[in-house]
Amino acid sequence: MIQKLQMKKSTITAILSAAAIALISTACAKDADEVKNASAKRYFDAWMSVNNGTSFNVLYRTQRGAYIIEEEQGNGQTLNYSAEDTCYVFVEYTEYDLDGNVKNNNRESIAKLNGDYSEKSFYGPTVWLRGTDYLYAGVDDILEGMKVGGRRKAIIPGWLLSYKDYDNEEQYIKNCEGSDRIYDITVTGTCSNITKWEIDSLERYVSRVMPGVDSTGYGFYYKTINEPTDTNTISTDSTVYINYVGKLLNGKIFDTNIKKTAIDAGIYSSGTTYAPSKITMDETYTSIKMGDDENSMINGFAYAISKMRPFEKIVCVFYSGRGYSYSGSGSTIPAYSPLMFEIELVDAPEE
Repeated sequence: MIQKLQMKKSTITAILSAAAIALISTACAKDADEVKNASAKRYFDAWMSVNNGTSFNVLYRTQRGAYIIEEEQGNGQTLNYSAEDTCYVFVEYTEYDLDGNVKNNNRESIAKLNGDYSEKSFYGPTVWLRGTDYLYAGVDDILEGMKVGGRRKAIIPGWLLSYKDYDNEEQYIKNCEGSDRIYDITVTGTCSNITKWEIDSLERYVSRVMPGVDSTGYGFYYKTINEPTDTNTISTDSTVYINYVGKLLNGKIFDTNIKKTAIDAGIYSSGTTYAPSKITMDETYTSIKMGDDENSMINGFAYAISKMRPFEKIVCVFYSGRGYSYSGSGSTIPAYSPLMFEIELVDAPEE
């Protein structure tokens, strides 16, 4: 069970009252931003003073001013980073506020313990790109020197939850604001080339699940499951209908237009219409549209449809460059995720 790190009510009230008096006496001599940051600093220092040695013990302070309170050494590659490096890190993490409430998390066990587990959400290692342009300065500081397999839990003051890069803590306090947080991070892997990592993952997946299938485009694999009724490809001025199932490479279904499949996967939504999806073909696969609203589709999905023949059923897999790339999609598809789709051309739904 996660221990909540919090002060006694009487203690925190006294501290806040003292801080308020100090603010009133100095407000005329300072601008609003400086007062706000000074108040945040006093609150954080007081909270640390009350809790350090009771709710936790600080092991050491990082270069920018985060506080490591738990540490387990890993035995894999060290995550040393410089501006010339490209360092992608695979992490399991939980982010808490100072009261121990979960704010962000990708651990299934924590989600279930916290009562917010969802079948729709992805749980497992997430890819982070190191550097203050991509990670909060305080989070990047925690990772420095960690090894794959290692774990750190750290308290990060709000001013370090910034993407900016300053030389010292005073500059962060003066220029940055944020909410104080506690991060619990385990490093599960690292790589310098995320695209190569994805392609390697795809090749292992294909050799296991789709043996004998070769790539038909960079980072794209295609296999026929049910043969078509016609060997000709679909004309570019056609309207066709499909059923589909989208999965991550671990087999987790994240999307489908088939009701029973959605129910079985635990992702059914009463607000969704489950029926074959309308596809409007075009001269180029990037211009193919989906639905009555003619929505665009991710590259790999559209490319697969462009290759299909009448009433064929196929399975395709592709790297994230043809999918959702570095952004992922909500809580269901993490960044840099290769995807797999089963797609079948079917009759138009009955009116």
